Amino acid sequence: MDDTIAFLKNHSYFSYLTETEQKEFSAILSVEIFEKDDVIFKQGDMGDRLFIVKEGMVRIFIVDRDNDETIAIMKQGDVFGELSLYDTQPRSAYASALTQTTLLAISREKFDELKNKNPQIASKIFQIMLKIISKRLRLTTMKLFGQF
Repeated sequence: MDDTIAFLKNHSYFSYLTETEQKEFSAILSVEIFEKDDVIFKQGDMGDRLFIVKEGMVRIFIVDRDNDETIAIMKQGDVFGELSLYDTQPRSAYASALTQTTLLAISREKFDELKNKNPQIASKIFQIMLKIISKRLRLTTMKLFGQF
């Protein structure tokens, strides 16, 4: 757990949590290890957890008929699957490990417990997720329509 707290302290977003909040947040994170080419989740699966890349790289991609298209490559510190904390919709893409990868994960159930137990931390996590989602939306808009 100490290395997870150290990781959060140095993270571009989670460093804004206080040390106490980082400890409480790290207590509900699970560590998941994937080998190269392991599927983390499939397009169409029900989303049930958010992931933070602790080590390694993850490919996010969509499959349409016989083609697949890479949407993003996630590296250390990147967060993905965040929408699963907010809704109960199926995953919109696949995720697979490009290298041996260590992920920190939080399930919707654990996040809901955190919201009930400590709404202040949950509110800060919501703000972090909003920043991540906003950044992605802006990047998508720039890719689709060019820079303004």
